Amino acid sequence: MWPQLCHEPKLQQASRIPVSDAVKAFIVTQLDADHPRDEYRELINLSALLVEVVVGGNIRKPKAIHRARWMAKAIYSKKMELLFDGNKATLRLTACELQGLQQFTRFIVRVYIQSWFTSRSAPDAPINDILLIQRLDDYDDECLRTVGLNMMKRHSWILSQELAALALFSDQVSTAQKMHMVETITLERDPRKLDSLQSSVSDSIVFLPDSWHK
Repeated sequence: MWPQLCHEPKLQQASRIPVSDAVKAFIVTQLDADHPRDEYRELINLSALLVEVVVGGNIRKPKAIHRARWMAKAIYSKKMELLFDGNKATLRLTACELQGLQQFTRFIVRVYIQSWFTSRSAPDAPINDILLIQRLDDYDDECLRTVGLNMMKRHSWILSQELAALALFSDQVSTAQKMHMVETITLERDPRKLDSLQSSVSDSIVFLPDSWHK
């Protein structure tokens, strides 16, 4: 199928995926960053094209896809959306398939891509988890918003006091927040999941017995 496709995305009057200035700035920053694998570079380049940030190079031919590599699904979904307008007769997506494709790519660009590209920093892990919760809470797709927040609740053990302490070494956390965290550290522990998700990293390190599952 690839030889039959037009490999140049059609120009759009506006971004295929409208995003905030903060998301666009993050994508631009990642375009200039060093990445450990070519897939990272390709993923951010395709994200840039979807939000109308000019990048060089052509859309590359797809390679093998593997269930262990979620990036492949994200990359190929973005390629399909970028090339669909000029290749409708070849791709032949139904309205339902196109809607699902767009729903997936919008979630990746607006919500998840920032978490993925910052996940290698251990000190920033607590604040990045809180920021992901905030992006999910603000997301305008009610279905994905609910699923995403429920997923974070199921894995809320990662927001433990021990892991939250890593934020003391993060440049993203203010000095005032760090001082509050130090003042409120306790020795009490509980491994159970949270009833509700924290709204700030400083809340993660405070032991609140009433907020845990009974």
